[in-house]
Amino acid sequence: MWPYIDKADFKSASNDMFIGMPDSLRQEMLSFNEDAMTTKAPREDYLKLLRLCYVFLGGSFDRTAGFRAPGAIHNARWMAKAIYSLKIFLFQGQFKLTVREAGGLTTICLFVTLVYARYWHEAPIAEWAPFNDFKLLALLHQYPMHDIREAAVAAFSRHLWYFSEHLVPLALFDERVSEETKAAMVENLSHPPNRLALKRLDKKSFDHKATLETYVTSRSLKLFDLLAIHGQKKSKAFLSKPPAVWPSDPTFHSMKANIKLLKVVNDCAERGIALIQSYNNALTKDKTQKQYLLHSSSAAIVNSFQFRPKWH
Repeated sequence: MWPYIDKADFKSASNDMFIGMPDSLRQEMLSFNEDAMTTKAPREDYLKLLRLCYVFLGGSFDRTAGFRAPGAIHNARWMAKAIYSLKIFLFQGQFKLTVREAGGLTTICLFVTLVYARYWHEAPIAEWAPFNDFKLLALLHQYPMHDIREAAVAAFSRHLWYFSEHLVPLALFDERVSEETKAAMVENLSHPPNRLALKRLDKKSFDHKATLETYVTSRSLKLFDLLAIHGQKKSKAFLSKPPAVWPSDPTFHSMKANIKLLKVVNDCAERGIALIQSYNNALTKDKTQKQYLLHSSSAAIVNSFQFRPKWH
């Protein structure tokens, strides 16, 4: 239908769709999308998703600029499905949808624009991860659509990596976390570690009503050794001071700079999938030839590891 759609004729979500949603969430997300588009220079798909979320929520849009045609859908790239859903919603007045299709479309668009897009966009920022995951799960518990809430909480509760004792201290370097919370986290660094060193919490171990310091123990100090040589010893230079003066401490500044270099796995995986797809399509369209290329590439990688010097 895309070639036959009038790109200047679209309709954003109506006000009654947001009845029952957490107070001011719509306006908060409008402000977030506008700021993210103008100040954070997002890449192609990320910018497209932010713009569509902004238009869906009622933000202004240059009708003469139009919309770009939807791209390919890949199961590993959820953004494509979100982009398709938002575009179908915006232009649904130009084709027919069943009542069930229209209802499901509205449900997923509300969830993407009000809840998920923001935290997906901020996922590459490692020091924001604990606080963002905490806010996301707390927001989900307030979400009025029961089916969506239960499904999302169940799914995200299987990925509580940033609530491990090792990674929660990343929030110490997050400027959005209050000084009171940071001080409490520092105090809890003297608490004995949990009996099991969990890589992530399970659903039963997470309490969305708790605070970040609840998940900090003496095992959390190991993070500082990953950020600097003798990091636990060096971190005392700023941990012994009030959080308000940490930004002026050279050790804190150095560790925060190292955190900003951390690569978040999901974002790297997304880029890798896009890269290999572009690479394959640039070489050949033939499926048989693609298989030969993949076999050749795998063999070359194996050989490179077999003959790598031991000191490397």
